[in-house]
Amino acid sequence: MKILKNLILLVVVYLSGSQYLHANQNPVFFEKSDTIFPENYLYDGTNLEPGDTLFLMAGTRTELILKNFTGSEISPIIITNIGGLCDIDPIEGRYGISVRNSRFIKITGTGHPQYFYGIRIHDLEEAHSVGMSLEKKTSDFEIDHVEISNSDFSGIIAKSDPDASLSTSRDSFVQYNTHIHHNYIHDIRVGEGMYIGNTKYNEGMHININGNDSIIFPHYLKGVKIHDNIIARTGFDGIQVSSAIEDCQIYNNRISYDSQAESYGQMSGIILGGGSQCDCYNNRIENGLGTGILMFGLGNNKIYNNLIVNAGKGFAPDDDFKRQYGIYMSDLSLIPGNGVSYFNNTIISPRNDGIRIMSTESRNNQAKNNLIVSPGAFDEYENDNTGFTGQDSYLFLNNREVDIDTSGNFFFRYMKSVDFTRDNLDFYALSNTSCLIDAGVDLIDCSVYCDINHQARPTGFGFDVGAFESKYSNHVLFPDTTLFFDIFPNPASDILKLKYTLENESEVSIQIVDPFGKIVREVENDTQAHGTYTHEISLADINTGIYMIVVRIAGTRSTTSLLILR
Repeated sequence: MKILKNLILLVVVYLSGSQYLHANQNPVFFEKSDTIFPENYLYDGTNLEPGDTLFLMAGTRTELILKNFTGSEISPIIITNIGGLCDIDPIEGRYGISVRNSRFIKITGTGHPQYFYGIRIHDLEEAHSVGMSLEKKTSDFEIDHVEISNSDFSGIIAKSDPDASLSTSRDSFVQYNTHIHHNYIHDIRVGEGMYIGNTKYNEGMHININGNDSIIFPHYLKGVKIHDNIIARTGFDGIQVSSAIEDCQIYNNRISYDSQAESYGQMSGIILGGGSQCDCYNNRIENGLGTGILMFGLGNNKIYNNLIVNAGKGFAPDDDFKRQYGIYMSDLSLIPGNGVSYFNNTIISPRNDGIRIMSTESRNNQAKNNLIVSPGAFDEYENDNTGFTGQDSYLFLNNREVDIDTSGNFFFRYMKSVDFTRDNLDFYALSNTSCLIDAGVDLIDCSVYCDINHQARPTGFGFDVGAFESKYSNHVLFPDTTLFFDIFPNPASDILKLKYTLENESEVSIQIVDPFGKIVREVENDTQAHGTYTHEISLADINTGIYMIVVRIAGTRSTTSLLILR
């Protein structure tokens, strides 16, 4: 039967159109593959093996249940569209795709060159309907190039709630390696764009076990990467991640018009929920009704290079007691003694405060190089009898004794005071005459190596303030400073040459660093005599991508970006 299905598949691909065959001159025959056609709503993957492929034949289908897939870490089972667009219109269903009891799988909409989002799930009319759910002990999965729209509840839900079997309780199950990227989720009527992990980290869930009301705690998540997604017009939060206790990163996402249901308490662009320890960076969050970023997690994390515009500005305009912020942090699940780092965020016109820290338990907090403009609470604090001043609206601390370093921040009352580029691509980037260029404090030791556009930080002679690093330098602040090394070629493929001259014997450190702060090559770390030096650096074992060259000579540091292409 499987051989017959593969033959049918090849015939269908051949007949699917010259455009497809033109882009794939030599169609690959998958020795181990299977196909599910639009009239089928259930597929049991028990008989598939690691490395196999399940094709979702193009056409319109109702809901789809996928269960019992088991790939491997190095050979996941691939589930992808074939022959065109896999269009899922559930009509009266509760979900578009439901994945159950599966591990090591990749669902990707990249199966046809004509469609960037080759799997489309839309128009889920039933109450509490979900675009895609990953549940019932599903772990180690990747979801990409899927479009989800017009569901009643969430776009993607990824968690396995506890039940009476106790098989998914905290002591029994861990959801590993949740990887969700390059998806488009929009027009979610009530719930979140993404609902990742259980929110009951602290209090647990009430479960009836043999007639007894029991408190069962939800499972942990380890290894979460959510990046390069577009999320627009959600009822609740754009992205919610909870119970992700380690190796969690949320980055490069674009979120707009979150929290349109105006359900107070479930309103944010991104929420780092209870039990999470997530770095959150390079995200663009604009025009939502909720707070830009809520931090309710464990602490010891970084929130940096985010652009947050008009957070909560349109929410309940006639009710002064309803508040929203650029970034808000509380001790909800904070481990006492942990701190949070807020670096190089650009926050424009939040409804109330720019950054509000409501903490008594945190220590060693850092808020550095942030640019905050026109917070809505300025006039209230300045003119009403609140006990605060307008300055508190930029960075609000409920505990004035809180342990925090606030160096390098710039606050402006009015937009006209800030010298932005005003171009269509990056409206809030710095112009070449901005006083914010090179004006921040050094964050190299905090592993901040790039800006929101992956431009090397610092470019020039110091860190710029806010999410954008300018390609220009501030020669007023650093009139005699020049870049003291050359690299060539750039872009490079196999070999990079780096040249510099020492006027005196000096300590020299040269590193190649990826955008996440990981050192991928230690080129030099020694004391060198006066003279000119050239290093030939092999790049053969470094992947294609953007990296930073960090050179320290006699305590002075300079950085530039390197593009490796093959």
